[in-house]
Amino acid sequence: MLASITISQNKARTAARWRRESRVFYNLYEAGHTYVGTLDPQLAASPGGYPLIEDAKVIGAIGFSGGTGDQDALVCKVGAVPGSIPTRSCAAWRQHHTARMAAVFHGCKPASTL
Repeated sequence: MLASITISQNKARTAARWRRESRVFYNLYEAGHTYVGTLDPQLAASPGGYPLIEDAKVIGAIGFSGGTGDQDALVCKVGAVPGSIPTRSCAAWRQHHTARMAAVFHGCKPASTL
C-alpha cells in the first residue's frame, strides 16, 4: 500500500522530533488528550515510530507501517534496539514487509553503522 510509505515516514519523523516512540501520542489520544494533534501537522499518533538513540542523542528514527500498530512497533523495536533477537515468526514477518519500512536519519552516521 503506497500510503504506508508516507505513514511510516511520519511515524519516524514523530519519533525523532519528539525523542520518544510514536505510541506515546497514540496513548494520549486514547486517554482523551486530543490537543496533541495541534502540536505538529505531521505528527503520527500511532504505534510504529521508534527513535534511534546513541550516547543520549537522537541520531535518527525508524518508522514502519503495514501491520497492526503492535506489529509495526515490534518491527521498529527489533530494528532499533541493539541485541534484540526476534522470534522466527517475527523475523519472517519483518523480512516479508521490509519494503514498507522507512527510516529518517537526522544524524551523521550512515544507516549501515546503526
